[in-house]
Amino acid sequence: MIRETLETLVASSSMSDMAERMGIGMDDLRLRLTLLEEKGFLRRTGGEACESSCGRHCPGCVSAPAASAEGYELTDKGRKVLERN
Repeated sequence: MIRETLETLVASSSMSDMAERMGIGMDDLRLRLTLLEEKGFLRRTGGEACESSCGRHCPGCVSAPAASAEGYELTDKGRKVLERN
């Protein structure tokens, strides 16, 4: 699950594209990304100041349904997973 999610993140242009490529729903994708963030494989980029009051529509909101997969970046730990054969 870790490698598949990280590879798909790198190859995807949006969260919806990522979910479609993985054959999962947006809620499942958000859960996976949150878990990988908590484990140190990736980090959020942008949307840090986002609050739930934004209605998931503020610029750069990583919670928005159409948020870019670029709203996340791999950490060194995540890159090492992808570098392994």
